Amino acid sequence: MACCCGDRIPPRPGSKENRSCTDILCLLIFLVFTAAWVFVAVIAFQNGNLNWILHGVDYKGNVCSIESATTPNATQLATASYGTNWTGRKYVWYPIDTDLLLDSASLSTTDILLKILRMGICVDRCPEANGELFKPNQLVSPYGDYTFSIWYQSTDPILNRCIPDITSNKTLPQLKALIDVFGDITGLGQLWAYFESEMIVALPILGIGVGTAILLSIIWIILLRFTVGFFVYLVLILVEILFAGGCAILFWQAFYIEDNAALDDPWRDYILPFQIIACVSGVLFLLVTFVILFMWRRIRIAVEILRLAAKVMGKAPTLILVPLISTVLIICVGVFALFVGACIFAAGEITLEDISIKVPFTNETVTVETSAISENWDAKWIFTIFNLFQFLWYMGLINAIAFMSIAFVTVMYYFSVPQGRGDKKIPFCAVGVGAWWTLRYHLGTVAFGSFIIAVIQLIRIAASYIQSKVEQSHGDAAKWVGRCVQCYLAYLERIVTWINKNAYIICAIQSSNFCWSAKTAIGLLISNIADVAAANFIADAIFIFCKIAITGTNVVVMWALFKTELGEGAKVLAVPLVIGGLITWILSSLFMHIYDSVQDTALMCFLWDKENNNGTDEKPYYFNDALSDIIDKFNYNKGESKQKTRLNKIQPVTSTG
Repeated sequence: MACCCGDRIPPRPGSKENRSCTDILCLLIFLVFTAAWVFVAVIAFQNGNLNWILHGVDYKGNVCSIESATTPNATQLATASYGTNWTGRKYVWYPIDTDLLLDSASLSTTDILLKILRMGICVDRCPEANGELFKPNQLVSPYGDYTFSIWYQSTDPILNRCIPDITSNKTLPQLKALIDVFGDITGLGQLWAYFESEMIVALPILGIGVGTAILLSIIWIILLRFTVGFFVYLVLILVEILFAGGCAILFWQAFYIEDNAALDDPWRDYILPFQIIACVSGVLFLLVTFVILFMWRRIRIAVEILRLAAKVMGKAPTLILVPLISTVLIICVGVFALFVGACIFAAGEITLEDISIKVPFTNETVTVETSAISENWDAKWIFTIFNLFQFLWYMGLINAIAFMSIAFVTVMYYFSVPQGRGDKKIPFCAVGVGAWWTLRYHLGTVAFGSFIIAVIQLIRIAASYIQSKVEQSHGDAAKWVGRCVQCYLAYLERIVTWINKNAYIICAIQSSNFCWSAKTAIGLLISNIADVAAANFIADAIFIFCKIAITGTNVVVMWALFKTELGEGAKVLAVPLVIGGLITWILSSLFMHIYDSVQDTALMCFLWDKENNNGTDEKPYYFNDALSDIIDKFNYNKGESKQKTRLNKIQPVTSTG
């Protein structure tokens, strides 16, 4: 009869049986945009000349090291400097300094750079300064057609471009003298020498410190499973002691000065400020006390959520690989976007243009012929904007997939059913399962959310570009308006990102589309705003405390290593220890970021469980016994008398006698 009526227990939330494809239309749109991106890449590759980017173009429009009909002939190069063979001229040198441009005062930094890059010269080696103080360097007949005198710095080849090298021994003496004098006056020269010597000794210990930082982060997350309550209460007690002790000490100091200081003692000027700060500390102490008492139940919930998140981290240690893999994927997408952008930039024709500059020392104005890639390809800017948008979309998509994979692991653990008295479990390779379910069922959902973020980011970039142009002509008022717009867009992006993450969690739980998941998430967050605020505040405090503890412990470990044979030769340990501390802070932040994502998902699972289930066989609660005791909600099918008694308080049992 039950089978005929369809009376069966529904599948567990977050399970595969409860899963279906979501936002298929968005997925189709994403695939169309991806195909369009590939099409743009093909068209740009066909129309672009990558040799212009890889080898560089000189001021006459010739590609360095590649012969053509317009390159200088053998007769011209026979009397030229920097190589008599064109194929040997592999580097582009930009000898013109920014100060030589006549209109540099009215140009933006970007425009000046673009003009400088138009005046390249193909050379077989990157030039070095002649080292003479009052005699300018002689740029003698680069192509055998003219001689031009100019002062320049020594250069080094980077990506076939000659980049100024101010550290070269042959750099102009006045430049090196200026650097040396500045270093002597400020002490930076000795500081740099000390820093360099200390870092050479510290490298092995810093390498060990990276390993201990990772190990300490893992150990701390494991310990949080058992000690998170202690640390939360410890932080709360320390905050109370800080405010209460500050109030008492400042009042005592004020009274002591008033009773013992002479009338002309300058300390008497601090009596009133001490009293005001003491009053503020006292008010904050009372406020924090009332908040703790009022939010005590919610604080206990936050502690249990953090403990649950620590269990998830312990069950799935491979979660640490998620941000590393996503970073590698983003780098790959970025390389592809740069390749497409380079092809788009190199599409067009080389055009020549005359630019006026002033000759150093003589201040003579001369006209220099320059080359640039023309903008006559109609689709160039459209393709450039589309390529940028696709990169932003894919970057957001990869981050969304990474977050949802982490969310799936937490959802699978939370909504699993423990066997007997055992703990909850997750499937083998849960991270891989979560990533597969995200790609298999919800790629359209994460594409929808990341599309919104990409649109906002593109608007921010466009607004920043418009702001830079407007500020050049409209001054401070335009700068203020532009910054207000940027601030608004930045906060809008943060709010939408926050909504997206919670929507992904709801989608992982109930397999709903993006809009419905976002609506459900916002509803849960608003209706449980006090629980969410308490959980996030406690979590942030614990994460900061953990990062400080991990960093401090690792710095002590590295300090101890410096006292062994590994640290022989190190004189002052401040610099390497500070650098080691910064590295440890970054690595521990990576672990805490994953922990934060798991905690956010566990909190949303708890809120969804509490609001959508009722403890019956059809809709059982999935939170653990500790959370059941806190919120006083239990499943009906549990056999313990304590739970039955509490359930009778919620739903009385009708007597049959």
